[in-house]
Amino acid sequence: MRRAGQLIPFSRFHKRVLFIGESCKTDGARFSGYPTELQERVRLMSEFAPLLNRHLELIETALSVCQVSDHRKQVVEKHVDLRSLMSTAVDNSTSEETLNEFGVELVTHVRHLERTVFENLQESATEKELNQIRWLAKHAGFYEMHQL
Repeated sequence: MRRAGQLIPFSRFHKRVLFIGESCKTDGARFSGYPTELQERVRLMSEFAPLLNRHLELIETALSVCQVSDHRKQVVEKHVDLRSLMSTAVDNSTSEETLNEFGVELVTHVRHLERTVFENLQESATEKELNQIRWLAKHAGFYEMHQL
């Protein structure tokens, strides 16, 4: 299904998150310009962590706008887990296993958001709710600053 225009800023940022998540995974895809050595991958994650935290907050707020979102509780719980893993993963003494676990969980979560949660929102949210989400993304100013 084609992505609703109101959700596009989130989906565009998810593309960036997928690249970061894959680079954290031990057997993840390697992309030009992304680090391959453990400490450089940890450094990348450390630099990206504040942006990812802000994005997680915006997703949670966006889901609270929609009365029909059955996914909010599950997403918030997963975000708690991701934040915990992320705080461990950005430690300079991070092991390959810890960074890999974070990468796997992050990629899996983003794919779930895109394939399940956003699809459900597009089908069940009202136009008014979707427009509130658009307003939220626009006025946060976050996605304009951090586009690919």
